[in-house]
Amino acid sequence: FIDFVEKEDKDVIVIVHIYENNIKACEKIHECLEDLAKKNVKVKFGCLQSSKAISSFDVAGLPALLCYKGNKLLEAHLRLTEDLGNDFDTDDLDEFLVRHHVIIPQLAM
Repeated sequence: FIDFVEKEDKDVIVIVHIYENNIKACEKIHECLEDLAKKNVKVKFGCLQSSKAISSFDVAGLPALLCYKGNKLLEAHLRLTEDLGNDFDTDDLDEFLVRHHVIIPQLAM
């Protein structure tokens, strides 16, 4: 995890999805991030299973995103369903990340 963030170029945004298996919202966030990765080539996406990182991590905080740039934490978003609701899609997550200045909106071609 540390290498994934620290070895990246200082101008690259790194978004790490903190997840746990068998949590429906985590599975949905993962699918959305896969879609976002296709259109945000200057953003590096990764994931980290919470129980493998910190055994005492409270799954009530999931799904979560940690957003880094230049090895510095820019944003930490816990319990994403509180902001996105349970019925979210890729566009909702994209708008959330743009609103929080994590990613730059894609310009129409």
